[in-house]
Amino acid sequence: MTNKINTLFQQARDAVDGGNWAEGVRLYLRHLQQRPEHAEAHYEIAWLWRMVDEPLRALNHYRTALELGAEKPEEIYLNIAVIYSEELGDHDAAMTSLETALRKRPHYVEALLNLGNLHEEVGSLAQALQCYREILTRETPQLPIFHAALGRSLSLCGKEVPADQRALAETLLQQPGQVSSLAELCFGLAQVEQADRNYAAAFARYEQANRLNAMSTLAYDPAHQEKMYAAIASDLAKIQIGGTTEHRGSGLKPLFVVGMFRSGSTLIEQVLNAHPSVHAFGEISFLPRLVQNRLQPYPATLAELSNQTLTEWRQHYQARFARRALTPQVRYCIDKRPDNFLYLGLIKRLFPEAKIIHTVRNPIDNALSIFQQQLDPRVAPYASTLEGIAHNYGQYQRLMQLAKTRFDADLFEFDYDDFVQQPEPTLRRLLDFLELPWEPTCLQFHLQKQPVKTASLWQVRQPINTASLGRWRLYETQLSPLIDALKSNQVTL
Repeated sequence: MTNKINTLFQQARDAVDGGNWAEGVRLYLRHLQQRPEHAEAHYEIAWLWRMVDEPLRALNHYRTALELGAEKPEEIYLNIAVIYSEELGDHDAAMTSLETALRKRPHYVEALLNLGNLHEEVGSLAQALQCYREILTRETPQLPIFHAALGRSLSLCGKEVPADQRALAETLLQQPGQVSSLAELCFGLAQVEQADRNYAAAFARYEQANRLNAMSTLAYDPAHQEKMYAAIASDLAKIQIGGTTEHRGSGLKPLFVVGMFRSGSTLIEQVLNAHPSVHAFGEISFLPRLVQNRLQPYPATLAELSNQTLTEWRQHYQARFARRALTPQVRYCIDKRPDNFLYLGLIKRLFPEAKIIHTVRNPIDNALSIFQQQLDPRVAPYASTLEGIAHNYGQYQRLMQLAKTRFDADLFEFDYDDFVQQPEPTLRRLLDFLELPWEPTCLQFHLQKQPVKTASLWQVRQPINTASLGRWRLYETQLSPLIDALKSNQVTL
């Protein structure tokens, strides 16, 4: 019997390694029916539950693993903190878990890095820098976590960065290392040069950083991207508008904020979060994971979905709203995941009543901002070259023009440039679209203590300003190829 049980455990691991997560869950559960005291199995299925968007089940298994005396409890508390922070939006619980991890293992650098990130998210600059500096005093400079801490310190300090940190980063870039972490160093140095107004040097660093970042995955494939966008457009053209009464349901309404990365989505999320009828849930991973795990090849599989399946997925998505103590005034729950524009067909099948905010800004400013940010190349493979950004931008813009014609009554185009120049009238139009009353505190959004998970986290802690408008002109010489590429891809400038 013992061999059979151990075989189940190994089969579960093999299923997960092969990408069959559903089978992995099934086999781990069978294994735990026979060996409920197996701490390692609880630990591994906890990771798997998180991957299939079951964070509460993941937490239960992590806690069971701790109760059973699992090895390296500090790692479990770190994983628990990540779930609270990224899946459940409970910043306080995440902080407590990280502090517990550090009590279990003082100077645990992985927990220190996450703690620094959490401090950044709530605007605690000094505490974040303290965490990063402690890592720099304890870790070997050649390790990726050292690069990550140094890169964050460079980015936060800008021109005030200590000279020894800047020199060390430049030295480390001359040595072999993990390309993604070296890229983080390079992005940090680019931001230091930009803060010093050394724009030519900054752009050269951004180019170097993007070359490093692109080395961690396959090169951008324009033909593949065009095929994907064409399939999504074809699906949008065919989808029935309105849906069934069964799917419309009742209760809180999801409000999807979509658009290109770096187009102002975090700004409008925070503005609306200051309204008593709106609650921001951050970037919910439900839709991308659903597509990755259950809907390949996407979007062809959408046509096969039954009403029962759609109802089950809808309820599963909405269950996360019930986990938070929301006031009775809340009518909308924001899901701010910019690249969800790729899943509008799925959104409208799950939530026919859903409102969608599409954030837009000057395409040249938008493209430059993408180029200046370390985006995951698995999520944004186009982002590492100006030509790739321009090509993808053209595909995206045409898709959203189609979406506007199909979902006009439920889709609001929020122009970042208009908003920062004329905040109140622009916001009034958006609130009218949402059928919400005017709320003056929305324009004081920067005073909120809500954690912000985005590369824009420090910008959205400032009052509304026009500093980012036309910023591309600082790099006008370097961006000539970008402008030509945007025009050749028929992007409306």
